[in-house]
Amino acid sequence: NFHLSSLQPAFATQLIQNENPGLSPAAIISTWRQYQNVDTTITLPFPTSIDSTQHIDMWMYMAGDRNVMISDWALNRGSTQDTICNTQAANMAAAGYTVTRLPARSLNGTHYTYANAVMCNNAVLVPKYPTTLGAALDAEAFAAWQSALPSKTIVQINCESLVTAAGVMHCICMHVPAFKGRIEATGMAPTVLLRNFRGGQIVPSSSVQTVRFATDDDATGTVPRFSAAISLDSGLTWSNLITNATNNNVYNWTTPATTQPHVRLRITAIDATNLSESDASEQDIFVGTLCAADYNRDGMNDVFDYLDFANDFSAGSMRADFNSDLVLDFFDYLDFVDRFSRGCP
Repeated sequence: NFHLSSLQPAFATQLIQNENPGLSPAAIISTWRQYQNVDTTITLPFPTSIDSTQHIDMWMYMAGDRNVMISDWALNRGSTQDTICNTQAANMAAAGYTVTRLPARSLNGTHYTYANAVMCNNAVLVPKYPTTLGAALDAEAFAAWQSALPSKTIVQINCESLVTAAGVMHCICMHVPAFKGRIEATGMAPTVLLRNFRGGQIVPSSSVQTVRFATDDDATGTVPRFSAAISLDSGLTWSNLITNATNNNVYNWTTPATTQPHVRLRITAIDATNLSESDASEQDIFVGTLCAADYNRDGMNDVFDYLDFANDFSAGSMRADFNSDLVLDFFDYLDFVDRFSRGCP
């Protein structure tokens, strides 16, 4: 009950909330964001009378980062499933996705879907139902898949006996991504992902912050050691914080004692053969107490803050919504000028 792209959007039905009654939708979305760095939309599920699984893969498939396949209920106009699919198709199109519609039909208590597919590199395995639904509908679905993915090989699999028992292609398969470590002469380097402190945070000076990261290795799975480094100049130069430490994917970082507006962190994973890979903050972290008049977060209250604010305000950037009322107007300008004139402690 989950689809995603590499650009962070992900999708599931309300079934996930029904099966986790102790978690709010916001908590579920937060968990997925924490562990997979995705922003999940939770949609309405189909009625169980149409689809007992209530999974999103029975009616929607992410065919690419900006392409989506969604069922079309031509024989069930006005039904709940028709409304759900049409709403999702409209929402995806409005968000900039290319939407391709696929035929779908509910017959004798079975949800016959052409959206429940599996993509394996350049091959796409899609269902067909030649006896139950007929060659014409199978051909319509095949043509839609080919139109959406012209560079792929579309392979139709007879799923008539399967669809009544366990869903179809995507329901019974698991995608296993290839390990993406950097290849060196002596083997493949481990991978590492800095999960927090990727940039934009404001943290106090002389405080202890928990840095979390994920690591993986093609040979052993676990990565035995790591190193951590800090930059005070937006990543131009680095200094070691800790080297060759035992790895448990957590590092307790003591922040600098003085105000530092251009901090970045870098974690390096080191595997059993001493191959390594690093991941670092993508933007600056502000260490210290940020003064509201320090608009550009450089640790100083000067004319450049005024100029940067004025540029954002004149450009209509919501970053200049200084009073955070979600409206960019002259009151933001007045509030900033007042705070700027009072300076920083």
